[in-house]
Amino acid sequence: MLGLRVIAVGKIKNRAIDALCSDFQKRLSRYTKLELSEVKDVRESDVFVCRARESERITEQLARGRAQSGRLIALSEEGDAMSSVALSDWLQATARA
Repeated sequence: MLGLRVIAVGKIKNRAIDALCSDFQKRLSRYTKLELSEVKDVRESDVFVCRARESERITEQLARGRAQSGRLIALSEEGDAMSSVALSDWLQATARA
């Protein structure tokens, strides 16, 4: 079974979005192992400094995790949106590859 590990930058501050994420996590856990963790966001006026420091925190979090094979997939709010069905299809195809 394909497992998913999500490392998010910062906490979700909007309660409605947090509730949606919790619901999605609960639904998804029926089909796969899901591990969620957060790294503290960086408050800095220089966006490049912010991203570099947040990247370091994500890398540290990855190093603390279990040694496992798999793919590293970076997501960004500026990236392409994907429906749940499209995400499911993509994950299944990735698991077979």
